[in-house]
Amino acid sequence: MLVAGLATGLVGCVSPIVLDRAVLEYDRTHAHIQMQLLLLNIARARNHKPIHFTVVPNVAATFDFRMNAGLTRGPLRTGGSGTAFSFGTSIAENPTINIVPIQGEAFTKRLLMPMDESKFEFITHQGADIGMVLRLMVRAMLIEKEGVRSVIHNDARHPKKFRQFRRVILHLVALKYAGVLDVGPIYYDRQWSIVSRRNTSMDVLLKTAKQGYRWTIQGKKMIVSKRVRGRMLIANYDPSTLSNAERRRLDKKARQYPHNFILVDIRSGYPGGEFPIQAWIKLRSFNAVIEFIANSMRSYPEFKVEKDPRSGTVPVNPVKTLEIIESPVQPKNVDIFVKYRSTYYWLANDGNHHKTSRPWNKEAFKLLYYIYQMTVMDVTHAPSLPISIAK
Repeated sequence: MLVAGLATGLVGCVSPIVLDRAVLEYDRTHAHIQMQLLLLNIARARNHKPIHFTVVPNVAATFDFRMNAGLTRGPLRTGGSGTAFSFGTSIAENPTINIVPIQGEAFTKRLLMPMDESKFEFITHQGADIGMVLRLMVRAMLIEKEGVRSVIHNDARHPKKFRQFRRVILHLVALKYAGVLDVGPIYYDRQWSIVSRRNTSMDVLLKTAKQGYRWTIQGKKMIVSKRVRGRMLIANYDPSTLSNAERRRLDKKARQYPHNFILVDIRSGYPGGEFPIQAWIKLRSFNAVIEFIANSMRSYPEFKVEKDPRSGTVPVNPVKTLEIIESPVQPKNVDIFVKYRSTYYWLANDGNHHKTSRPWNKEAFKLLYYIYQMTVMDVTHAPSLPISIAK
């Protein structure tokens, strides 16, 4: 009984430790693979190949804990015979890994469909650098000046328009750094008037009040109003300080374009208004984000653009939005790298260039990872047939 109890206790102590280590290692490995896949797809785009992702939706691991113990009789060194105690344990791990190649119409649409304003709002409200978000997610900007609209591109193949774009972005960054940039939806009250109040019972009033409607009486009319969440706005003022009519006009202006456009309204008379901007930013698709990073490596490299003299302080202004190094030589002392067609790709750090490139690059790659996670469909409902590998 003593032997059995001792063995059972030892196995009980070992199994949680092994399980903890296994879970942590699987988590590290999965995260590492996801980051390598991002780099690999940048390399594919760099070589003008389509991007493709594979995910591991689940890992089913079976742990086999075995114990043996016994008493044996045999000769002793001092002569005669005696009893010896023997004890042994073994642990076997048998994981089954499901690999799902993400493909099909639904996923392709999500890769190629421009991101909408909800993703932009979510990312910016997580505290990400507004300049980094704009440089990664925005394809172009539609500028309105004196009733005429023109397009400036976030694309170095159009140098003049690229400079204009970067200066506008740097001005928004300066406003954010000064704490005067407002990024959020436009809220306003939508109103209806009812001439007769004879059929409006207390039950109706209470029911509609629960749905967010408000009732006010103006003479013989009853005014019904409801708070409405409008489209996104980037401004150098607080929209709530405007009249309800003005906020409705702003929302109407924002709705001139689809949900992958965001209205920018930098007005004179407010901080930063000496550089007024009336525009709409146009968001990219995730595929276009990868293409932009890949093109910046060699085909159409980004170049240094200084802020407009009217803009305030800009804390950091790296040349490249996300700098990826490519070399035929395998890198040393880097966290993540991939090999594609005899060439190695990895994230630049401060050992390669100026000191600000390391934190910027790491944060930009982390932002890219989050955008990817927001883009990938729920693989538990993927139509693809999973590939199971039993180790």
